[in-house]
Parts: sequence; C-alpha cells; structure tokens
Amino acid sequence: MKRKLLVFLLVLTMLVSASSALAAASIDYPVENGHTLSIWAPLNSAAAKKITSYNENESFIFAQEYTGISLEFVHPAIGQETESFNLMIASEEYTDMVTVWNPMYPGGNVAAVEDGVFIDLTDKLDEYSPAFAEILATNTEYWREISTPDGRILAYTGYKNSTDKQEGSYNRLQVRADWLEESGLGILRTIADYEAFFQWILDNKEGVIPLAIEGDGFDATLAIAFELYEANYSLRDGALYASRYDPALKDYLEMMHRWYEKGYLSKDFVSVDRQNAFETGAAAMFSYTSVDTYTRCASLGIPVENLPYLRQEEGQQLHGFYAIWPNNTVYTTITTKCEYPEEAMEFIDFGYTEFGANVYNFGYPERAWVYGEDGKPQYTDYMLHNPDYANINDSTHILKLHSGGIARMRYSDAVTIPDNVLDPGCLTYRLQWMDDPNYDIDYCIPSLVYTTEDNDRHASLWTDIKTYSDEMILKFITGAESLDNFDNYLATLKSMGIEECLEISQRTYDAFMQKTPAK
Repeated sequence: MKRKLLVFLLVLTMLVSASSALAAASIDYPVENGHTLSIWAPLNSAAAKKITSYNENESFIFAQEYTGISLEFVHPAIGQETESFNLMIASEEYTDMVTVWNPMYPGGNVAAVEDGVFIDLTDKLDEYSPAFAEILATNTEYWREISTPDGRILAYTGYKNSTDKQEGSYNRLQVRADWLEESGLGILRTIADYEAFFQWILDNKEGVIPLAIEGDGFDATLAIAFELYEANYSLRDGALYASRYDPALKDYLEMMHRWYEKGYLSKDFVSVDRQNAFETGAAAMFSYTSVDTYTRCASLGIPVENLPYLRQEEGQQLHGFYAIWPNNTVYTTITTKCEYPEEAMEFIDFGYTEFGANVYNFGYPERAWVYGEDGKPQYTDYMLHNPDYANINDSTHILKLHSGGIARMRYSDAVTIPDNVLDPGCLTYRLQWMDDPNYDIDYCIPSLVYTTEDNDRHASLWTDIKTYSDEMILKFITGAESLDNFDNYLATLKSMGIEECLEISQRTYDAFMQKTPAK
C-alpha cells in the first residue's frame, strides 16, 4: 500500500506545472526517519463543530503521509486561546511549533527569540525551507512585511498568492432583498437611503430591528463613510492616523447615536447575535461575510442582497476598507524545545510548494480534487457533493484547510472556496461591487513589525487606550456619555499617549518602506 502511495505521489508531483516559479522539489519527501512533532494551534470554530483535532482534517492527513513527518496537535479551548498560550509559555513546556493568528508573545516574535522561546529561522531557510525562501527572494513586499527591522525572519506566515489586492471585500452590509424590494427604495448607497429604509422597517415590520451591528459599536462597514477603519492605523497623505483619535469619529458617533435613539439599532445591540437575528427575521440588515451569508441564506430560503459601501453622499470617494496583502495573518514559529527543528522547517515548507499549497487549499489529491485540462486543481464531487456533510461550509473546514492550522501559501478565495465553485452566483454575490469607480485602497497599510523596544512601549500604551476608547464609543452611542464631551475624549486619549503611539508607528512604517532585502 505504501509503495502504491509513493508511486501515486510521484506521478502527482510530476504533474505540477514546470513553469512554476516556486522551488517545489528541493526537499526530498518523504524525509528519512521522520519524527512526530507537536504543534499548538487554535482549532477553527467552524471545524470544531465536526472534528476535535486537525489530525482529522484531510489536508493534514495527506501532508503527513507525503512528508513522512507526523503531527501531534495541541488545541486550546475555543475562547481561551490567550490563557492557554500564556500558560504554556509560563510553564516553559512549549510544543515544537506554535501557530497563532497574530503574534501573541509579549513584545512580539522578536522578544520571543531574544527570550529563548522561538528560534531565528533566517540562516537555515535556504537549506530547510527552500520554497519559502524562494518566495521571500522574489516578493520584496512580502519580505518587508514579515522581516524584522534588521532583516531577520523569525516566523513563517500565511502567504496570499493573489495578484489583486482589491479582490472584493469578504465583509459587506447584508439586507433582506424581499423587504428592500417591498420598500421601493432601490439599492441603498447613502446615509439618507439607509435611514429611509430603517424607518420603513419600523413602520412596516413590527418587532424587527432595522440594523444589527457589531457589539463594540464600531462597525467598519458603516464607519467607512467617515474614512474610519477597523485597523489600528490608516494612511492619509503619507501620514498615519488612528480612527479612534480622528475628529471624524464624532460624525460617526453622532449618526450611530441618532440611529440608536430612533430605534434603528437594538437597545441591547451589544449582546445581539447579528447572524441569528438576521436569519430568524428579527433584523433586516447586518454586516457579515458575503460568502457565508449567501450560502446560509440560500439553504434557508432567505432572499438576501449585499450593498455597496456606505457613503455620506452619492459619488463620495472612499480610500480603503479591505486590502489583500501577501502577509496573510497566520504565524507559525518553531520553539527552542523542538529537538528536530530542521524537520519542522521541512514540514512547514511543504505548504509553500505549489503541490503542497494545492493540498492545503483544495484537499486530498485524487479524492477532493484532480488536475483539470488547464493543469489547475479542480474539485471533485467528494468535495462539492459529499453526502456525509450537511452543507458545503462543513466540508470546507474538514476536507481541506480553509483558515488557521499552519502557515502556508493561500490562493484566491475565488478558486479555493467550494461555495464559489459549486455556485458561481456566490462569487458574483461577493464581487458585485468590485468595479466601484469611487473606491480605492490607498489608505490601507500592511501589518508592521516593531523593534522590541517600540513594541513594548506601544503595547503598554495601546492596551489602556483601546480599553478606554471602546468603553467611550459605546457610551457615546447609547447616550450614557454626551457627545458634547467628545473633545474631552480626544484630550484623554492624548494624555494616555496616543500621539506617542502614532509616532512609534509612523517611524516603523517609514522604516518598513525603506527596508530592502540583502542580495
């Protein structure tokens, strides 16, 4: 059986396009005398509905068979990831590898290496992770995003292999299409349009919340009308600014308070389950991912429409809500407790080869996908019409790797999310406003890697700043705090050090833009 598997794998490897720029065959898999390596990794909540470990995920099953290296997953309880991570660090009983959404170690990965928790990968990448090294060598933007200020590589990160940074935001305002049509208002574009629809809902749909928003009160799909974004910082004319410290935040809060007072928002919006409220008919609109909303509403028979970005007035130019950067958030590091760090690097590198990326993005070869006539992966009925799964979302997280688990190369959602392949209308739904002529991503910035000193100082200030700001945003919306005191709010943020945070981040961003990899 093993011999047949190896022959099959060899055939598959030969089928990979020879024109690929990625070094897929530099490591000879399976490795000799492969070991079992432990990896701490949060289990995606959608996957957790069906499996208890990523060892049950078919992409990981195949990856272990192919590389000859086994994995022992350690999953923190959902919702207790931070506590679990901190306990592991405090106990000094680290797993061999660690995967997180964002660096969780106090001071970031730089501090973790300096403290002897994670290893520095820089000097070993060419030998033990050649595919990953090749990507870094050919994509300066990616190298800038994940390297330290002094040019070291301390972690593998998700690499989004997509040429279009403006690939249609996954998150939009979703509205009941039947009620929108019944209102006769057409597509909603401006604040005045929304308010007319909300009032129509109150007048014609008894007991329905016109809009279910984010529990913290800052909903980026609404705040965009005021050039406010959910990221900590955005870029305007070369200078960074923070949405929570921008004078335009008052305009957003005035709108949200007005909506709260008029009953357009639930009085207890902080605790409302937005998705459930929408699906049960208790809310007419909410912000959520377009693909999930389209798929779930289709299965429930709920007519739904997503909307263009909110504007104060028709034709307003908007500058950034969602951009696809090469660095795609997931970080995998190797700890100093790992007895076989070279094997760990070889296993992780599999996910950056073209074939390995196909396995993680599409699932088990010749089972979940085959190569099509164009030489690209094509899903089979095993993925698209599997009777063992109630819906395509379940198979997306179990028969392939959609998010989390381990850092690797990811492809465009347009070709890897089974919903989009199964129903082209799903992809059309997500991308229908992508051709907006008055929208660009000029204000978006990639994630920044701070020096240890700057990271410590920024984190010590930002934690209290964000806590205070979050509390005040809710108070301003509900009226517990008068917006007459908004200037006092800005003054308090200044006294707490937000301008120093901006200075640190501006310095880091400027250094980022000037950083050039050594030849």
